[in-house]
Amino acid sequence: MFNRRAIQGEKNILVFLDKGGNPEVRIDSMVWGKSKLTWKPDPQSEDFEFKKLKFAKNNAPFEDIDVKNNKISAKCPDIGKQAAEGLWAYKVTVEADGVEYTTEETNPPEGDRPVIRN
Repeated sequence: MFNRRAIQGEKNILVFLDKGGNPEVRIDSMVWGKSKLTWKPDPQSEDFEFKKLKFAKNNAPFEDIDVKNNKISAKCPDIGKQAAEGLWAYKVTVEADGVEYTTEETNPPEGDRPVIRN
């Protein structure tokens, strides 16, 4: 069972734009879930705006997903419950100079997508 105190609170996830990279948007590939997650631009990144956060599974236990130009936030109030356990892959889309970039890779190694682990 989870340590309830350890999973409460907020986790900031830094996002880095790497135009022409593989992937073009880099994020910690594995994050342990918290009750609130916030994606923010890495201070070393080129400027961009957040456009979209999409979980690979429709039943992901995250709610109140709020996409703003300067951050994305999501809540997981049931993170300590069994229904929230698992690996939750997702894709982030950002825009810079009118061009969209994502966390998708061409020919990615298995299991290298950004994941929230609960």
